[in-house]
Amino acid sequence: MDTTFALFFAWLTVLLLGGIWFRRRDPGRNPGYAGILQFVIPGLGYAYLHRWDRFLFAYVALLLGAFFFDRILHLEDRYLAFFGVLGVAAMVFDCILTAARMARKEKAEEAGSRSRK
Repeated sequence: MDTTFALFFAWLTVLLLGGIWFRRRDPGRNPGYAGILQFVIPGLGYAYLHRWDRFLFAYVALLLGAFFFDRILHLEDRYLAFFGVLGVAAMVFDCILTAARMARKEKAEEAGSRSRK
């Protein structure tokens, strides 16, 4: 239990520091970078995108799904691992799509601000 708590605390610390570091960056510019960050450390891609709402939703869904598979359906561990892999893959894909949408939105805002000048 102590190891799990230490890993969880370290993970949240990395996400917090990543969120502070990436706050100065323009998050919609590089969707591939957001996806890579999300794959390497789950949640860090969302920190890069400043999307804590999506981060929390993804992890609540992942935890609820894991609970559903393990406690309610009583499926074997391989199905739980399969769900975890699918959940992380879905988060990476969502992170890339969110970054791409943010990039389009930022470009449209820049074009609108240029036309006003």
